Amino acid sequence: MAIVNRSTIKAIINYGKESKFTNRELSYKKVITNSTGEKYVVNISNLYEKYYDILLDNVSIAVLSEEEYLRYRFKPKLLSEDLYGTKEFHYMLLRLNNITTVTQFDFKEVKVFDRKIIDLLNEIIVIESDNYTDNELEIIKEINEWYCSFTHLSLYFYIITVKPNR
Repeated sequence: MAIVNRSTIKAIINYGKESKFTNRELSYKKVITNSTGEKYVVNISNLYEKYYDILLDNVSIAVLSEEEYLRYRFKPKLLSEDLYGTKEFHYMLLRLNNITTVTQFDFKEVKVFDRKIIDLLNEIIVIESDNYTDNELEIIKEINEWYCSFTHLSLYFYIITVKPNR
């Protein structure tokens, strides 16, 4: 494991406010169909998990003041939003601190990714951009094919059921 630095939460938050990441940019997706034929786009894997070992080199321990402790206790989504500009990375904080639920998120010293994580995530996005674009295009193609078949099907039934005026 990497050498762990100590930092105040405010120092990391100030840097993180400049970034705006979402799960959308860090996840690969797939179209699934339920038993009634409805289609859903779901995340099937994410770059955070793929690069987890590399990301661990950028861990700090944030020492929380009493006020910060009370603010973030049981609220990893709030801390995620403050640190990384999105609530969607709360699961990263849970995993990083070896917990699985928000009720376990009760720390005066919490492991967080330091300031370098924003730059590293940007680099990962660049490295994965071709694969990500291919995945997005595959999803768009599948949704478009489904939508076009649905539209033609609806149009077909509409034409059949309309009776001409005589």
